[in-house]
Amino acid sequence: MMTEMVGGERSQERADLGRPVSAMLLRPPMVRETWIDRPRLLQRLDETADSQVLLVVAPAGYGKSTLVTQWAAGRDPATVAWVRLERTDDDDPARLWSRLVAASQLLGSRIDHSVAELTAVSSTTKLTTARSDLTGTLADSEKAAIVVEDCHLVRSAEGRELLGRFLELLPPVVRVVMLSRCDPGLRLGRLRVEARLADMRTPELALTLGETAAVLAVSNITLSDDTLQELFRLTEGWPAAVALAALSLVQRPGRSEAEEFVHRLSGSDRFIADYLSEEVLGGQEPELRDFLVDLSVFDRFNAALANEAAQISSAAGLLHRLERDNAFLVPLPEAGWYRFHHLFAAYARATLAVEYPERVVDLHRRGARWLAFHDHPEDAIGHLLAAGDTEEAAQLIQRHWVRYVDAGRSVTVTGWLHGLRGTPADHGAAAAVTGAWMAALTGDSPTLGRRLAALEDMTTPTALPDGTTSPRSGMVMIRGLVGSDGPDRMLIDAQDAVALENNHTSPWHAVARTVLGQAAFVTGNLRLARHHLAAATAAPLAPQILRILAYAVLSLCEAEQGDSAASRRHAQLAMAVVTDHAMQNHPNVLPAYTAYGAALAAQGHLPAAMDTLEAGLRSARRALGLGPWPLIHHLIAMASVTGRMGDPDGRADLLLAEVDSITPWTGASLAATHGRVAAARTPIPASTTGRLAVDPVVGESLTAREREILHRLQGHQTLREIAGDLWVSYNTVKTITGSVYRKLGAHSRSQAVTIALQKQASITNH
Repeated sequence: MMTEMVGGERSQERADLGRPVSAMLLRPPMVRETWIDRPRLLQRLDETADSQVLLVVAPAGYGKSTLVTQWAAGRDPATVAWVRLERTDDDDPARLWSRLVAASQLLGSRIDHSVAELTAVSSTTKLTTARSDLTGTLADSEKAAIVVEDCHLVRSAEGRELLGRFLELLPPVVRVVMLSRCDPGLRLGRLRVEARLADMRTPELALTLGETAAVLAVSNITLSDDTLQELFRLTEGWPAAVALAALSLVQRPGRSEAEEFVHRLSGSDRFIADYLSEEVLGGQEPELRDFLVDLSVFDRFNAALANEAAQISSAAGLLHRLERDNAFLVPLPEAGWYRFHHLFAAYARATLAVEYPERVVDLHRRGARWLAFHDHPEDAIGHLLAAGDTEEAAQLIQRHWVRYVDAGRSVTVTGWLHGLRGTPADHGAAAAVTGAWMAALTGDSPTLGRRLAALEDMTTPTALPDGTTSPRSGMVMIRGLVGSDGPDRMLIDAQDAVALENNHTSPWHAVARTVLGQAAFVTGNLRLARHHLAAATAAPLAPQILRILAYAVLSLCEAEQGDSAASRRHAQLAMAVVTDHAMQNHPNVLPAYTAYGAALAAQGHLPAAMDTLEAGLRSARRALGLGPWPLIHHLIAMASVTGRMGDPDGRADLLLAEVDSITPWTGASLAATHGRVAAARTPIPASTTGRLAVDPVVGESLTAREREILHRLQGHQTLREIAGDLWVSYNTVKTITGSVYRKLGAHSRSQAVTIALQKQASITNH
């Protein structure tokens, strides 16, 4: 496909130092039919026409030469000269100068004999003289372009000084396009200040999704949209990787076989591996090559981590060189952190495993300990697992699991635990307690039973990394929270938890009191429940999930005791934790929806209450955790509101039948639950406090939400206050209000209320 992409072959013959450079060697390469069109980049090249120097800088295989060849093909051949640099040019500045002079001659410059003689000498004195002579010789050239390819090969100070001087001497009618894998290290500040310098870099040269598909289409390869997206993600727009992947895909004509290849694609694919070996790693000096393969074990890294893992002190300088040289190093948003291109990292890891297998474990282990010490637990745990240090990993998981669950990342924690399976660490206290908590929070009953059974045998009162006083404390807290063995056992376990977690400065003390507060509410001891839940909500360190539970159950307690103001306040606090931490889709926030929905219903806002309860139930149906009791309380609240709204379809009975199905226990401990179910079967009638009770047939039929908003419009709340009260956005309330106005034919708030009252009176009179 693209010459630069698949090996960087050079067709140019080397000119003898003693003879002029052949004009044929200074012409642009020929365009190939298999190259894809990239009009957006060709347009960009044209847009930079006023810049005297254009830098095109990107790693190997990004199509620099291909693009500029296509651009040159659209110009008059007499106005483009192409200089292909080689490593030997850096050793002999005279040879480099001769190529540049020959290119200028090709464009019509009148280079005199003294300059031409320089092809055979390297005298610094003559170089200086020749530069002066060159100043006037290009002045009469037509508008032209000199393309200098592989500028990164010029590394010596003398060679760079010579190339920079050449740029300074060029008249405005000559443009230089410099192609390089890294910044050429020239003094270009004045050109940039004078707006005579432009550049194109890796992000611009990377293929788009459409261009990726076009590269494949050249070889008659068609992938599904999902597989094409996967290839685009893996290659990160690197043209060479797409072209090389196409070579492999051509050998897999079947759609399923081709798509399987993409899903397994890595830097170990033979074409990509050969390219990386020759073009990227092959040219690196040993110190830098070792550094590259060592760092490949890390998904992200900085200089300090690199120094510790590789046991060196030069990482900062090496990273600077890699960043300058575009060695597939990708800067990350966090200052000083980097990652490698995905396919390069995969290849380098494979190289490390083959060439230096004894280093792999040590790199993982040293890196993990640095990451753990600097509070990067997720990265540290991954490297500990990779090193086989599963016990250390289990301890770190246990220390940090709450933090990840609160952030909505339960899947991450369960993934870590999965990595411990089959190891002795999986049977230790740290993994057992963490695993039991995760099973409880995700509703995984079989795993929960297995983990709790294992904890029964762990009697040593050793504190755990997350601050729990002992494995037994973890066990009784979880059993008291879930309550799968019925209310009586639930209450006993919760009381044990409070006794064991008696350090008031520990977050687990607040958790234990939340657990006891819920158990007391379940068994009907509202006074005990309020005492412990109030204390739990006052503790600032409790995990967010348990804070939500404490606020919510406290709200339900207060409602049953007739303290509607306190109930509403704590329901709002429960929902505030949800919204403040963006936990609306978290599987364990059902209690907040229960309490807030019940509080809205107590105020007579039945449609809003039902919307809230429905949202909570949808969340619970996706993933039910924390045992059966949050769902039981929610179903009872929904049945009560459903009954108050009319319930012609008998939905309340279905909801309460579900409560019966998940409360198989008998005895006095279920009396409170039975009483709540009975109360839900005989709902309190909707409020008739003299406020507007909007009939469904008021003007064009209003929705339940529109009737709720119209009900509130007769009060003194602003639309923003109404939005806050209903936990919806201001724009939502504004939109619904506009719909109410339209349906009633009103143009203002007062007019809408007046029209509704008039229509309501008319309906009543008839």
